Amino acid sequence: PTPNVPCEFMMIVDVNSLVQLEIITLEAYPNIDFLEIYEGAIGKNLIANLSGTNPNPSTYITKSANVMRANWKPNVD
Repeated sequence: PTPNVPCEFMMIVDVNSLVQLEIITLEAYPNIDFLEIYEGAIGKNLIANLSGTNPNPSTYITKSANVMRANWKPNVD
């Protein structure tokens, strides 16, 4: 993916399983670039809305769905 182009990733695991996503490092412009992490393929069940720099690993897990969606939104004003 290109840092300045919006994109979406879908992570799908077996039925009756949960999705776990680990962000090792995030380097984004604070309050301009956002990584949104959602539970499910559609809908607005937001797990995390990340921006800025996060030098420490963070883990995100769905509560009940076997699908997680990550949206990269650069240059949002």
